[in-house]
Amino acid sequence: MPGLNSSSHPRISRTRTRTCSPRLLRCRGLRWFHCITGLAVIFVTTTLLFNNSISIEDHMESIRQIEIKAKEVMYQPMAQYGVGGEVLLKGNRRALAAFGTLPQRIRIQELQREILTNQKRPPDSSYNINVSLSDATSVDREIEDTRPAVCKSIQYDTSQMSPVSIVIPFYNEALSMLLRTIHSILNRTPSELLKEIILVDDCSTFEYLREPLDRYIELLPKVKLMRNKVREGLIRSRLMGEESASAPLVIFLDAHTEVNQGWLEPIVDHLQKHPNR
Repeated sequence: MPGLNSSSHPRISRTRTRTCSPRLLRCRGLRWFHCITGLAVIFVTTTLLFNNSISIEDHMESIRQIEIKAKEVMYQPMAQYGVGGEVLLKGNRRALAAFGTLPQRIRIQELQREILTNQKRPPDSSYNINVSLSDATSVDREIEDTRPAVCKSIQYDTSQMSPVSIVIPFYNEALSMLLRTIHSILNRTPSELLKEIILVDDCSTFEYLREPLDRYIELLPKVKLMRNKVREGLIRSRLMGEESASAPLVIFLDAHTEVNQGWLEPIVDHLQKHPNR
């Protein structure tokens, strides 16, 4: 028929190439995954049944060891969060300098894992925050430098700046958050500007903030711990910490903060340029 073409005639169609949609590919991939998983389970089960060298007791002991190892891994370095002190042991020169020699850093990491794992604390609802997530996140984690480009471009001569004492009062604070506050200061503050960190415990009642914290603070450089005999409140606790400070400048921080790169230099620069403001 003249003028007839395959695109216009209803009974004639062009040859079409069959393609698999992403959904179909995913379904096929899942089938292969389940097949391989099933074969692996059958193989492992058969091996356990017919291999006389592996007893049920040995198998259960292996499972227990895996569970123990998994619990330890909760506080080991991870790629994303650095749980357990990834930055503390490697990767950050300022952190390395702040925490001393390698044996010292290892002792800090081991004690950190011990007190965070064995702490007996109330549920998260008592803090009104997700303390479980905080406990599973490194106190030495790397965070993004969120300063604007113009702030990053400013260079400060820290040799011409006065050192500071940082006063941090706390009461029944979550342990991992308190430690993260301390570690972030040590990691991201120029050593020549940091005279000391003064912790003021306003008569906390949680046991993990007593002897375990005392042992941990003894390993940290430039950190002091004061304890009020009775509740004094936030303002009095700050003033008591300020009275014991030895640096010409005093800065107050909350116990659940995390400082970033370049946090202190502009503050000290402003205080020195405008001492009466």
